[in-house]
Amino acid sequence: MMCCLFFYSLVDYILLDPEERKRLFIESLPIPYPNFVIRAPVPWHTTRKKAYEFCKQYLFTIGPIPLALQKIWCTEYVEGI
Repeated sequence: MMCCLFFYSLVDYILLDPEERKRLFIESLPIPYPNFVIRAPVPWHTTRKKAYEFCKQYLFTIGPIPLALQKIWCTEYVEGI
């Protein structure tokens, strides 16, 4: 892993430094390939997004920590009220 990182940094140094490129007779740089993902739309996306927004606004129990806090509240503190 460290070996690969060393080589990447060395190549970056050579390609980004104009003096090094001139010394090694590198006239042009490669064009970076864009990172993108093309995927088809999923039919359930809008339904899931609406349900997520509803839960986030009205239920307040999206993650595991709020669920754990709700369980603690219901088991320990509600009985005394």
